[in-house]
Amino acid sequence: DAELTGIRGDLVVTDLAGEWQGTRVVAEASVPLGLFAPYVPASVASALPRGAELATLTLRTDAVTPLVLEPFVGPDVLQQLGGSVALSAAVQSSALDLESLRGEVRLDRLELTVAGLPVTQSEPTRVVAEGGVARVAAWQWQGPDSVLRVGGQVGLVNRQVAVLVGGSF
Repeated sequence: DAELTGIRGDLVVTDLAGEWQGTRVVAEASVPLGLFAPYVPASVASALPRGAELATLTLRTDAVTPLVLEPFVGPDVLQQLGGSVALSAAVQSSALDLESLRGEVRLDRLELTVAGLPVTQSEPTRVVAEGGVARVAAWQWQGPDSVLRVGGQVGLVNRQVAVLVGGSF
């Protein structure tokens, strides 16, 4: 389901909703038509209306279960997993490129079981994008008598990765 409208030079998608593998996703987006100017002939670009300066996307899902992994893992792996996570994202961009992307993706809730062992988080897990880099802002997961901390970043354009993993097991 989705509602698509054009408002003052922006392409706006509201009430975008869908379901896949038992997980419902709800999103909204707005894209200024002017962002397409570099990709169309000059005569078309000059006729594009001026809208907002930033494209935006927000999305949320409240119950991602291990069923989303069903197409990618075997049934023996799937039966070792349980629980659910809630995920949200809010991003914006002033151009149609990864260098201009800014925003945050977060696991608002993490309640999993892996081989019967609980896995939770002490605070929402967050990845922040800005300046062509996605950086781990917060990632601390816990299990029985163990903690996993992850830090680092990924270059969205150059694809360079630096990851630090630590904790106690």
